[in-house]
Amino acid sequence: MYTFALARSPGQKSLLLETATEYWKLLLDKRFEAQLPLWIEFLEKEYRKAISKDTWNCMYDFVLLVQRDPTLKTYDVDG
Repeated sequence: MYTFALARSPGQKSLLLETATEYWKLLLDKRFEAQLPLWIEFLEKEYRKAISKDTWNCMYDFVLLVQRDPTLKTYDVDG
């Protein structure tokens, strides 16, 4: 989560999509090798926007959930 502020350009509130994906590859590739390519593919094909701090932090939380529960049986859509 610290890296978001480090990777951001001065004065910007979000990260360019390309910047965010490259940082995620550097930081998380070995740890989340099954989930990371799927996330990046979704972002590049569907989302195609800058990455906010909230999106950055939620992605990490989601990957941790998927690691604990690969079938997402415990995931609650309503929170």
